[in-house]
Amino acid sequence: ADDPTFPPPPMPCPRCGREAGVMILRGFPTPEAERAARAGLIEHRGCLVGPNDNDRVCRACGAEWRTD
Repeated sequence: ADDPTFPPPPMPCPRCGREAGVMILRGFPTPEAERAARAGLIEHRGCLVGPNDNDRVCRACGAEWRTD
């Protein structure tokens, strides 16, 4: 069954202020994640994960940031 909490809702961008900050997903995507990426609700970056990777990207201005 689909997860009602995925993808998380967009959040305000710290640079431009628009509600366009979407989750950056890393790792092997599920079919649900692939659909969300095609719809622009998340951004899939592949399988390489680093300890300092950002986890949000603004669809409006391109800014990236960490939420933790």
